[in-house]
Amino acid sequence: MTIGLPIVGLIGSVLALRGSEGETRTRWILLIAAQLPAFLLALLVARAGATASAFALPGAAWALHAMLTRARAISSVLKRTLATAGALLAASPGLVAFSLLGFPQAQAARETQQRYAEAGHPACIDGTQARAVAQLPPALLFAPLDIAPDIVVATHHRAMASGHHRNMAMMRDVISAFTGTPEAAHALIRRSGADYVVICPGLNEPEVYREWNPAGFGPRLERGNGSTGCSRSRLRIRLSSCGACVANARLRQAHMRD
Repeated sequence: MTIGLPIVGLIGSVLALRGSEGETRTRWILLIAAQLPAFLLALLVARAGATASAFALPGAAWALHAMLTRARAISSVLKRTLATAGALLAASPGLVAFSLLGFPQAQAARETQQRYAEAGHPACIDGTQARAVAQLPPALLFAPLDIAPDIVVATHHRAMASGHHRNMAMMRDVISAFTGTPEAAHALIRRSGADYVVICPGLNEPEVYREWNPAGFGPRLERGNGSTGCSRSRLRIRLSSCGACVANARLRQAHMRD
């Protein structure tokens, strides 16, 4: 859905280029030179779709104006109305896709919540529920990347890494720990010096880890599986249902100090 507008914008820019000349033509050429790589990057990285959409606005506006101009020239009221509606829909394919297909991430989240409920295990509704760790003394937390920023901002804790692309080595260790074997995870966590391991079940990132490796450390910790390797290494695992997490979320906290 994030590449819908860039596609419209690119088509509009090419059509505008064909009917332009002089300095206006040069400007359209420069715009297309920026649009094309931005569009290709958006195909690879979803968040790049915002930049591609910004570059697409002039071309999309030209295309919409051209379509509306032709629609208004239709004499029949019914056909003119349908043509106008069609022009608006064609200029906003992302909204059309959203209306027809819904929001995939939201659907996936609902299915996850339902699965946890059926299994009798409460799950986090959103990452803010990880703030329940605020009841613990200040510590360094080994937590999934997506909830780390909220933990840092809203509590007195520090986190090993977050999805900000400025600590690639630790990001790799966090992902490797939650998707790896209990033994490998224990080695990475010990080396990091973290005081607690925190996971908020049911959110997108733990679900991705579960899909990658259902037998990995993160999924086992979520399930309360005793075979996390923690008993051998004297990591004490306890279930905490506290603060915002009472009755509707679960935090697995593994204390890292012997």
